[in-house]
Amino acid sequence: MKKEILYVTFNDSPGGIYKSQVIDVIKLYQENGVEANLIALVSLRNYINDRNKIKSLLPKSKVFPSFPKLKYWNLNKFWFIFFHLTSNTVVIARNVFAFNLLLGKKKKIKSLIYDGRGAVYAEQQEYDIYNGTGIEKCIYDLELNAVRLSDYRIAVSTKLVDYWIENYNYESGQEVVIPCTISNEFIHERNEHKINMLKEDIGIKNEDIVLIYSGSIAEWQSFNSLLNFIKNALHQDQNVKMIFLTIKNNAIKRIMSEFPGRIFQFSVSHDEVPNYLDIADFGLLIRDNTITNKVSSPVKCAEYLSRGLKILISSEVGDYSQEISKNELGYVLDSKLNFKRLYSVDLNKDHQKAYAINNLSKRSKLILNNYLSLLDL
Repeated sequence: MKKEILYVTFNDSPGGIYKSQVIDVIKLYQENGVEANLIALVSLRNYINDRNKIKSLLPKSKVFPSFPKLKYWNLNKFWFIFFHLTSNTVVIARNVFAFNLLLGKKKKIKSLIYDGRGAVYAEQQEYDIYNGTGIEKCIYDLELNAVRLSDYRIAVSTKLVDYWIENYNYESGQEVVIPCTISNEFIHERNEHKINMLKEDIGIKNEDIVLIYSGSIAEWQSFNSLLNFIKNALHQDQNVKMIFLTIKNNAIKRIMSEFPGRIFQFSVSHDEVPNYLDIADFGLLIRDNTITNKVSSPVKCAEYLSRGLKILISSEVGDYSQEISKNELGYVLDSKLNFKRLYSVDLNKDHQKAYAINNLSKRSKLILNNYLSLLDL
């Protein structure tokens, strides 16, 4: 009997991260002879657009509109009436909502796996993620169910497993750690012609040291701490230039006016990001010291490494801070970090690229074997 995986997502928008962490994973299973498919419950407001995006990447996927307002998340059990889940089906639920929607189906399937992307209750405590939704008081119990009642678990970091142990009395051993991996479009040769064109258009010279930040400006991204770091770097060395790959906001406008001709901002499509990373030397991963960040696995770290950048990272960002230091992939930031010395280091990109391919890509045997191991539970 053919092995079968069903991936279920709830309230996730099909952007670059979704493509990398959901669509590409399903395709990875399919490429290895597994019958894999997706059930996606998406916002009613963006249903047509999101459905078309998902269907263009995964034509056989099932995409349904979720019931309006998150406080009615439980009503979405309705959609699973139409699916015949069997004892041969392994179901991966991407977040606590998807897991709890499927909890009643647990006895009918082979196994129900919780795909833990972060510390959900801590996100609410630290950043008020769910304020105003009507489910603020339910988050702890939803995460408790996912951690304690799942047949198996995917964790994005060992620090997330530690969080489960500390907060939910979880006994470790029934989980696999799979960090956020890069999408396949990040693995390709450098386009030197494109790089030179971008450098010329932007005004980057050979003697410049280029820092880059790729990501959102959400609160947990610690944007104020990032800006303070950038200002310090620009003050210390006139050859430093900074690129933001994010939406423009007032804080970016202010720092651009403070350092004219040295800071640049671009909003580009996900498939264009590698070209801009290729003109940089250091990728920035500056995070505040919160539980949310301590258990995280930022995909931007993997993306930076895949293009050969050295990482400048805060001291407690998931497993990455230790990995960056141990494997000489960049520098963990502290008060003793000397910018002048930092910017004189060898910026050869091969070491970082090799690490990303071997440890953080879908082409990695380690990643593939971890995903395939879920079929045998």
